[in-house]
Amino acid sequence: MLELGHKLWPASRRHRVKQSVRRLLRDRADPSLKVSRCGVQVNAVVENLPAEIRLHILSLLDLQGLGNFVRASPVLYEQFRIARRSLLLSCLQESLGCVTADAYAVARAKAIPAARRSPASEYRKAVESLLSGSPPYLSSAEPPRAAAAEDLDQAAVREMATFYFRVQRLSERYVDWALERLAAQARPHDPTTSPGFQRRLSSTERTRIVRGMYRFHLFCELFGTVRGYQWDAYGLEVDIIKVFFLRYQPWEIEEILCVAGFVQATYDRLFNEIYWDVHPCNPKFPYPIPPAEGSFDFDHTPDRTSYLEGTVGRGLECLDEVFFAVHDHQRLVRALQDRIRPSCLGIGESVIGLPGQCSVRETSVSERDRMETRRVPLPFRGDAEDARDGLRPPLAWTLLWHDTYSNVYGDLIPARMRNGGYIFWDASRMRETGMDREALRLFVPSDGGVPDPRWPEESDSDSDLEPLQRG
Repeated sequence: MLELGHKLWPASRRHRVKQSVRRLLRDRADPSLKVSRCGVQVNAVVENLPAEIRLHILSLLDLQGLGNFVRASPVLYEQFRIARRSLLLSCLQESLGCVTADAYAVARAKAIPAARRSPASEYRKAVESLLSGSPPYLSSAEPPRAAAAEDLDQAAVREMATFYFRVQRLSERYVDWALERLAAQARPHDPTTSPGFQRRLSSTERTRIVRGMYRFHLFCELFGTVRGYQWDAYGLEVDIIKVFFLRYQPWEIEEILCVAGFVQATYDRLFNEIYWDVHPCNPKFPYPIPPAEGSFDFDHTPDRTSYLEGTVGRGLECLDEVFFAVHDHQRLVRALQDRIRPSCLGIGESVIGLPGQCSVRETSVSERDRMETRRVPLPFRGDAEDARDGLRPPLAWTLLWHDTYSNVYGDLIPARMRNGGYIFWDASRMRETGMDREALRLFVPSDGGVPDPRWPEESDSDSDLEPLQRG
């Protein structure tokens, strides 16, 4: 039934129908028009069509449009109820585009039995099977069709739709957070007048952010604390780098880490808000030592770091629940008490730092490492939602590495750059905010970043980055 929506009409006519449906939805939302008249118009246009045509029209919508239609009409709701799974899959694909494969990967990760309930070897096999079955998404010729979701039942597809809306809500929060920091970094440009600081996103920027969120959550599902402690199936950080991170290009890894930085900064702020409510010395707890249940010592730096990594490792569902389901301080305290977890391994420096990357390169030199050593040209080729015609890193990446390939990521790139979401923005936003090559360069020495030989003034052979330049 899903395939019907793609084969009933040729692509050109599907596009015209899709545009017409979107105009109807836009007219209905126009406050200058009478809502009742527009509602009757939309319902009359669609409800009076044959059932197969109605199904086709519904399959062309994104998830938000599908929701608007089925809430507006009992007839359309009944048709949706009958074809719920196929319509949700079709509308998810319309909403996510080239990120659809990432959404499928997250859904399948949820179905893998938790590591604590299965032998480590079986868990590793399941994870590696999942990841090897999903090639690097940006090189995919097109988003997956219905056949790619045959193993997902209706409950899993409904959960995919629910998670999509979680990602949308958190994306809005992320954009506000990142643009605020970008404005602070891009002085002396005035955030009140420069269009680059405006919240409106291009489709490419939105795709990058949503893709980073899905892939961050995929990491949490497989190696984080979403369903317990999965890390014990992967005792070495090198294994996680090889199995997970090396599937992506380095700028795509930076997308994941930008999202991780936002999640960690959010929990860090929330920990400060509930500091005294959960402090072991708070009189409401019967004894400070050992800490009572529900108390957390945020004064002890190793403990706080562990709690941050463990709670960040619970992924986006946990963060969404804290953000949008809690409306007063006491509920926030209780919600976090139930969700804070310690961690022995997170997405922190043990995985993305210099030692882990050096260890990987010492055990096996990849083609990407050789491209870096040869300084293979990688100029900016324009902003695009996917890269069907080759590698398309964003402008910030090509500026940072002087238009040559670099396989560096993580702690080798200053965290302050990620706080401004540098890897997500289109060329137009980068130029409008004054973030040119020299502006990006200012971050490296001031933040203790590791210099790279591609910067002429720092090309001495004693650089800490030298181990990463070997062929």
